[in-house]
Amino acid sequence: MFNKKIRFFTFIFIFFNINFVFASDSLLYSSQEENIIFQKEVFYQDLISKAENELERNINICLYAYEILYLKKDFGIPKDVLYRELNIAQKIQESGNDIDVDSGIWQLTNISIKDVFGYNDSLSFLDELRNSYKIYFFGSTKLSKNSFQKLKNFLKENPDHKLHSAIRYLYLTKLWLCDNEVRGSYGIGRKYYKRGQKKLASDYLLAAYNAGCSIKREDPFDWPQVTQNYIRNIRRIEKIIKKIIKEDPLLTEAEIIEKLI
Repeated sequence: MFNKKIRFFTFIFIFFNINFVFASDSLLYSSQEENIIFQKEVFYQDLISKAENELERNINICLYAYEILYLKKDFGIPKDVLYRELNIAQKIQESGNDIDVDSGIWQLTNISIKDVFGYNDSLSFLDELRNSYKIYFFGSTKLSKNSFQKLKNFLKENPDHKLHSAIRYLYLTKLWLCDNEVRGSYGIGRKYYKRGQKKLASDYLLAAYNAGCSIKREDPFDWPQVTQNYIRNIRRIEKIIKKIIKEDPLLTEAEIIEKLI
Protein backbone atom coordinates (compact mmCIF):
# COMPACT_ATOMS: atom_id res chain seq x y z
CA MET A 1 0.00 0.00 0.00
CA PHE A 2 2.83 2.33 0.92
CA ASN A 3 4.61 1.64 -2.41
CA LYS A 4 1.40 2.35 -4.32
CA LYS A 5 1.12 5.74 -2.60
CA ILE A 6 4.73 6.57 -3.49
CA ARG A 7 4.11 5.67 -7.15
CA PHE A 8 0.90 7.70 -7.20
CA PHE A 9 2.55 10.83 -5.80
CA THR A 10 5.57 10.32 -8.08
CA PHE A 11 3.23 10.26 -11.08
CA ILE A 12 1.40 13.39 -9.85
CA PHE A 13 4.74 15.18 -9.36
CA ILE A 14 5.94 14.22 -12.84
CA PHE A 15 2.61 15.20 -14.41
CA PHE A 16 2.57 18.69 -12.88
CA ASN A 17 6.33 19.19 -13.27
CA ILE A 18 6.15 18.50 -17.01
CA ASN A 19 3.10 20.75 -17.36
CA PHE A 20 4.85 23.53 -15.46
CA VAL A 21 7.96 23.39 -17.65
CA PHE A 22 5.97 23.41 -20.87
CA ALA A 23 3.70 26.21 -19.67
CA SER A 24 6.67 28.33 -18.59
CA ASP A 25 8.17 27.93 -22.05
CA SER A 26 4.86 28.67 -23.81
CA LEU A 27 4.87 25.19 -25.33
CA LEU A 28 1.48 23.93 -24.16
CA TYR A 29 0.37 20.95 -26.20
CA SER A 30 -2.59 21.60 -28.44
CA SER A 31 -2.33 19.33 -31.48
CA GLN A 32 -2.77 15.58 -31.57
CA GLU A 33 0.93 15.14 -32.31
CA GLU A 34 1.89 17.17 -29.27
CA ASN A 35 -0.50 15.19 -27.10
CA ILE A 36 1.24 11.99 -28.19
CA ILE A 37 4.55 13.50 -27.10
CA PHE A 38 3.05 14.43 -23.75
CA GLN A 39 1.67 10.91 -23.23
CA LYS A 40 5.10 9.44 -23.97
CA GLU A 41 6.66 11.90 -21.51
CA VAL A 42 4.39 10.67 -18.73
CA PHE A 43 4.75 6.99 -19.74
CA TYR A 44 8.55 7.00 -19.73
CA GLN A 45 8.89 9.18 -16.65
CA ASP A 46 6.82 6.60 -14.81
CA LEU A 47 9.04 3.76 -16.10
CA ILE A 48 12.20 5.65 -15.13
CA SER A 49 10.90 6.27 -11.61
CA LYS A 50 10.08 2.56 -11.20
CA ALA A 51 13.40 1.24 -12.52
CA GLU A 52 14.87 -1.37 -10.20
CA ASN A 53 18.52 -0.83 -11.16
CA GLU A 54 20.86 1.52 -13.04
CA LEU A 55 20.78 -0.50 -16.26
CA GLU A 56 16.98 -0.49 -16.46
CA ARG A 57 16.88 3.24 -15.65
CA ASN A 58 19.45 4.14 -18.33
CA ILE A 59 17.70 2.01 -20.96
CA ASN A 60 14.36 3.72 -20.27
CA ILE A 61 15.95 7.19 -20.36
CA CYS A 62 17.54 6.39 -23.73
CA LEU A 63 14.29 5.03 -25.20
CA TYR A 64 12.44 8.06 -23.83
CA ALA A 65 14.88 10.50 -25.46
CA TYR A 66 14.75 8.60 -28.75
CA GLU A 67 10.96 8.61 -29.01
CA ILE A 68 10.59 12.24 -27.97
CA LEU A 69 13.32 13.58 -30.26
CA TYR A 70 12.11 11.50 -33.18
CA LEU A 71 8.63 13.04 -32.83
CA LYS A 72 9.72 16.64 -32.32
CA LYS A 73 9.71 18.59 -35.59
CA ASP A 74 11.77 21.50 -34.28
CA PHE A 75 14.71 19.47 -33.02
CA GLY A 76 16.95 16.64 -34.14
CA ILE A 77 17.50 15.23 -37.63
CA PRO A 78 14.87 16.19 -40.26
CA LYS A 79 13.04 13.23 -41.77
CA ASP A 80 14.16 14.22 -45.27
CA VAL A 81 17.83 14.01 -44.23
CA LEU A 82 17.77 10.62 -42.53
CA TYR A 83 14.88 8.85 -44.26
CA ARG A 84 13.96 5.17 -44.33
CA GLU A 85 15.91 4.04 -47.42
CA LEU A 86 19.06 5.90 -46.40
CA ASN A 87 18.75 4.67 -42.84
CA ILE A 88 18.65 1.01 -43.95
CA ALA A 89 21.41 1.54 -46.53
CA GLN A 90 23.79 2.86 -43.89
CA LYS A 91 23.08 -0.08 -41.59
CA ILE A 92 23.89 -2.52 -44.37
CA GLN A 93 27.04 -0.64 -45.41
CA GLU A 94 28.31 -0.61 -41.84
CA SER A 95 27.94 -4.25 -40.94
CA GLY A 96 25.73 -6.37 -43.09
CA ASN A 97 23.40 -6.57 -40.08
CA ASP A 98 25.85 -8.75 -38.12
CA ILE A 99 25.46 -8.01 -34.41
CA ASP A 100 28.74 -9.74 -33.47
CA VAL A 101 31.01 -7.46 -35.47
CA ASP A 102 32.77 -5.07 -33.08
CA SER A 103 32.45 -1.96 -35.25
CA GLY A 104 29.82 -0.22 -37.26
CA ILE A 105 26.69 1.73 -36.56
CA TRP A 106 24.35 -1.27 -36.62
CA GLN A 107 26.31 -2.97 -33.84
CA LEU A 108 26.95 0.33 -32.10
CA THR A 109 30.58 1.23 -31.53
CA ASN A 110 31.99 1.83 -28.06
CA ILE A 111 32.30 5.50 -29.04
CA SER A 112 28.61 5.85 -29.89
CA ILE A 113 27.51 4.22 -26.61
CA LYS A 114 29.89 6.34 -24.55
CA ASP A 115 28.92 9.56 -26.36
CA VAL A 116 25.21 8.96 -25.82
CA PHE A 117 25.33 7.84 -22.17
CA GLY A 118 28.59 9.41 -21.05
CA TYR A 119 31.54 7.45 -19.66
CA ASN A 120 33.62 8.43 -16.63
CA ASP A 121 34.49 12.09 -17.34
CA SER A 122 33.21 12.22 -20.93
CA LEU A 123 30.17 14.33 -21.76
CA SER A 124 26.80 12.56 -21.92
CA PHE A 125 24.54 13.55 -24.82
CA LEU A 126 21.52 12.50 -22.74
CA ASP A 127 22.65 14.84 -19.97
CA GLU A 128 23.12 17.60 -22.56
CA LEU A 129 19.55 17.06 -23.76
CA ARG A 130 18.31 17.26 -20.19
CA ASN A 131 20.33 20.39 -19.44
CA SER A 132 18.91 22.13 -22.54
CA TYR A 133 15.33 21.14 -21.51
CA LYS A 134 14.72 18.84 -24.49
CA ILE A 135 13.98 15.91 -22.18
CA TYR A 136 13.38 15.65 -18.41
CA PHE A 137 14.89 13.25 -15.89
CA PHE A 138 16.75 13.38 -12.58
CA GLY A 139 20.37 12.35 -12.08
CA SER A 140 22.90 11.41 -14.75
CA THR A 141 23.32 8.54 -17.21
CA LYS A 142 27.13 8.48 -17.09
CA LEU A 143 28.45 4.94 -17.17
CA SER A 144 31.13 3.40 -14.99
CA LYS A 145 33.35 0.66 -16.41
CA ASN A 146 31.05 -1.93 -14.84
CA SER A 147 27.76 -0.38 -16.01
CA PHE A 148 29.21 0.15 -19.50
CA GLN A 149 29.98 -3.56 -19.76
CA LYS A 150 26.50 -4.49 -18.49
CA LEU A 151 24.94 -2.29 -21.16
CA LYS A 152 27.12 -3.86 -23.87
CA ASN A 153 26.15 -7.33 -22.68
CA PHE A 154 22.48 -6.38 -22.77
CA LEU A 155 22.80 -5.13 -26.35
CA LYS A 156 24.59 -8.28 -27.46
CA GLU A 157 22.05 -10.56 -25.76
CA ASN A 158 19.11 -8.58 -27.17
CA PRO A 159 19.98 -7.84 -30.83
CA ASP A 160 16.39 -6.96 -31.76
CA HIS A 161 15.77 -4.58 -28.85
CA LYS A 162 14.69 -1.05 -29.70
CA LEU A 163 17.65 0.24 -27.69
CA HIS A 164 19.91 -0.38 -30.71
CA SER A 165 17.88 2.02 -32.85
CA ALA A 166 17.65 4.50 -29.97
CA ILE A 167 21.41 4.73 -29.38
CA ARG A 168 22.09 4.87 -33.10
CA TYR A 169 19.59 7.69 -33.70
CA LEU A 170 20.79 9.69 -30.70
CA TYR A 171 24.41 9.35 -31.79
CA LEU A 172 23.54 10.58 -35.27
CA THR A 173 21.56 13.42 -33.69
CA LYS A 174 24.63 14.36 -31.68
CA LEU A 175 26.64 14.48 -34.91
CA TRP A 176 23.92 16.54 -36.61
CA LEU A 177 24.00 19.05 -33.76
CA CYS A 178 27.71 18.64 -32.89
CA ASP A 179 27.03 20.00 -29.40
CA ASN A 180 26.30 23.44 -30.89
CA GLU A 181 22.51 23.56 -30.50
CA VAL A 182 22.61 25.65 -27.32
CA ARG A 183 25.07 28.11 -28.86
CA GLY A 184 22.93 28.37 -31.98
CA SER A 185 25.65 27.55 -34.50
CA TYR A 186 25.36 24.95 -37.24
CA GLY A 187 26.29 21.32 -36.75
CA ILE A 188 27.06 18.69 -39.37
CA GLY A 189 25.29 19.40 -42.67
CA ARG A 190 22.76 21.81 -41.19
CA LYS A 191 23.80 24.88 -43.14
CA TYR A 192 23.29 22.95 -46.39
CA TYR A 193 19.88 21.80 -45.22
CA LYS A 194 18.94 25.43 -44.56
CA ARG A 195 19.92 26.21 -48.16
CA GLY A 196 17.71 23.39 -49.45
CA GLN A 197 20.66 21.11 -50.32
CA LYS A 198 19.20 18.09 -48.55
CA LYS A 199 21.29 15.42 -50.28
CA LEU A 200 24.50 17.24 -49.41
CA ALA A 201 23.28 17.61 -45.82
CA SER A 202 22.76 13.82 -45.68
CA ASP A 203 26.20 13.20 -47.15
CA TYR A 204 27.85 15.37 -44.51
CA LEU A 205 26.01 13.52 -41.74
CA LEU A 206 27.10 10.14 -43.10
CA ALA A 207 30.66 11.42 -43.55
CA ALA A 208 30.71 12.65 -39.96
CA TYR A 209 29.90 9.17 -38.72
CA ASN A 210 32.70 7.78 -40.84
CA ALA A 211 35.35 10.45 -40.25
CA GLY A 212 34.25 12.60 -37.27
CA CYS A 213 32.78 16.06 -36.67
CA SER A 214 35.79 17.89 -38.12
CA ILE A 215 34.55 16.82 -41.58
CA LYS A 216 32.13 19.75 -41.57
CA ARG A 217 35.01 22.13 -42.29
CA GLU A 218 36.04 20.28 -45.45
CA ASP A 219 34.79 20.22 -49.02
CA PRO A 220 33.43 16.77 -50.02
CA PHE A 221 36.15 16.54 -52.70
CA ASP A 222 38.72 16.83 -49.90
CA TRP A 223 37.24 14.05 -47.77
CA PRO A 224 39.46 10.97 -47.30
CA GLN A 225 39.05 8.46 -50.13
CA VAL A 226 37.68 5.88 -47.70
CA THR A 227 34.93 8.34 -46.69
CA GLN A 228 34.06 9.15 -50.31
CA ASN A 229 33.79 5.41 -51.03
CA TYR A 230 31.66 5.00 -47.92
CA ILE A 231 29.15 7.60 -49.13
CA ARG A 232 29.19 6.20 -52.68
CA ASN A 233 28.41 2.68 -51.46
CA ILE A 234 25.56 3.85 -49.25
CA ARG A 235 23.99 5.75 -52.13
CA ARG A 236 24.32 2.68 -54.36
CA ILE A 237 22.57 0.50 -51.75
CA GLU A 238 19.92 3.18 -51.27
CA LYS A 239 18.97 3.01 -54.97
CA ILE A 240 18.51 -0.76 -54.75
CA ILE A 241 16.37 -0.38 -51.63
CA LYS A 242 14.15 2.18 -53.34
CA LYS A 243 13.50 -0.29 -56.17
CA ILE A 244 12.65 -3.05 -53.68
CA ILE A 245 10.23 -0.79 -51.79
CA LYS A 246 8.65 0.38 -55.04
CA GLU A 247 7.87 -3.23 -55.94
CA ASP A 248 6.54 -4.04 -52.47
CA PRO A 249 5.87 -0.98 -50.23
CA LEU A 250 4.64 -3.17 -47.35
CA LEU A 251 7.98 -4.89 -46.73
CA THR A 252 9.39 -4.48 -43.24
CA GLU A 253 12.95 -3.28 -42.66
CA ALA A 254 14.04 -6.82 -41.73
CA GLU A 255 12.55 -8.19 -44.98
CA ILE A 256 14.33 -5.51 -47.03
CA ILE A 257 17.66 -6.28 -45.37
CA GLU A 258 17.13 -10.02 -45.93
CA LYS A 259 16.77 -9.39 -49.67
CA LEU A 260 20.04 -7.50 -49.73
CA ILE A 261 22.45 -9.54 -47.62
